[in-house]
Amino acid sequence: MLKTIVSIVLGLYSTRVILKGLGESDFGIYMLLAGIVGMLSFLNNALSATTQRFLSYNQNISSISYIKTIFANSVLVHISLAIVCFITLEIVGLFLFDGQLNIPPERIPAAKFVYHCAIVMAVLTLLAAPFRAMLISHENMIFTSFIDIIDAVLKLIIAFVVLDSEIDHLRLYALLMIGISAFTLISFSVYSFFCYDEFSLPTRRSFRKDIISQITKFAGWSLYSSFCIIGRNQGLAVVINKFFGTVINASYGIAIQVSGAVNYLSSSFLNSIAPPLIRAEGAGNRNLVIQLAISASKISYVIMAMVVVPLIMRLDIVLAVWLGEVPEYSALFCTVIMISALIDQLSTGLSIANKACGKLKKYSLMVDSMKLLVIPLFFALLLLRVPLSISLWIYAAMEIVGALNRIYVMKSLIGISFSIWFRKVFAALIIPTIVLVGLYFIAMLFVFDWVFYILQIVVITIIYLAVTYFVSTDKFEKHHINILLSKIHL
Repeated sequence: MLKTIVSIVLGLYSTRVILKGLGESDFGIYMLLAGIVGMLSFLNNALSATTQRFLSYNQNISSISYIKTIFANSVLVHISLAIVCFITLEIVGLFLFDGQLNIPPERIPAAKFVYHCAIVMAVLTLLAAPFRAMLISHENMIFTSFIDIIDAVLKLIIAFVVLDSEIDHLRLYALLMIGISAFTLISFSVYSFFCYDEFSLPTRRSFRKDIISQITKFAGWSLYSSFCIIGRNQGLAVVINKFFGTVINASYGIAIQVSGAVNYLSSSFLNSIAPPLIRAEGAGNRNLVIQLAISASKISYVIMAMVVVPLIMRLDIVLAVWLGEVPEYSALFCTVIMISALIDQLSTGLSIANKACGKLKKYSLMVDSMKLLVIPLFFALLLLRVPLSISLWIYAAMEIVGALNRIYVMKSLIGISFSIWFRKVFAALIIPTIVLVGLYFIAMLFVFDWVFYILQIVVITIIYLAVTYFVSTDKFEKHHINILLSKIHL
């Protein structure tokens, strides 16, 4: 948890510095182009999750030689797709700047340079994915936390370097960000080589067509799910760019930064619970899978809510202190996206359970496809001249639809019913949520003071966690909660 807090604080402060160093327009250009590359670099998340799933699933039921073969073939898949990703993105780049994006003409050369740098970052991140997956499968959160903190520190250093440099700030920032991606790849691969017996690079002898087939089949649907999420986020950025230009893209980029920081809290916990949940499925213990999925949803929501609620309550003040000069609509974007993320947490444990059971097709089509519908609906609302402050809420509405679909689909896959989820997750969290929101509304009645507000947050959080523990957790969760949270390495 300490790592998470440090990474979030450094990451958010880095955004303030780099926004000042680049300016709103250049910051918007960087977020737009890096996001377009991210539409294909979703390969990284999909394949990393795939590798981690196969390593965890086989950890206690297969020989070390077979697990080494799985890892070697996984690395081969990553290398192959990194090459495909590079070629595809470079081809897309030939057409992207031919009037397709709303970028000031004088900044197009710099924008093209940023785009090429972002492609290299995507490739390096993709190559690092199997090594990070190995660490997660071993529940080694210490080393990953250490590297993530260094990553956050380096980004802050880069922000200050860019701020004081006489070189084109946008070009320099993109170039230095490549160095961080290279550092992460080297760190994870070298550590895996020295510490884990499963480490094995692909050779002609290790090539297994059947394993590659299993990995690519699983990754295919995982890839589609990741595409839906990244495609929604970046699709909105493109729509916003068409209607409002790069300055409003900066506002949306800030909201994505805040969302990423908030999601980082729950993702740290989800990374710790995924390996035992997948191993439980591998051992055929479906009851434990359902229990862990329910607990993951509840705890992820609790963790995120205790950050999101106080942020939303004082968002204008927080953004002003954080950014100095706040781009228009930043508060709106942040509010909608954070509330949407909070809704998603209520059933997020079921997404891990789906990966554990390995039946991704129905889940991906019925659950994740709903996220892509946000783009045409949002575009249509703007064409109908519905104000941005109203039309943007379609983002949150589709998260609700997706959450309900997730429960419906997982009923047929693992046997969890809507009534069980409603009783053990939604209904169990009503009282703690009312207490949390109510206490912050009371806190709003007092004159704002930073010291007093921080003290309020500490007191309210303690009350909220106490109410959650005594009202919302069952015997299973009370027994295992300390073990699960210890995996995050406080």
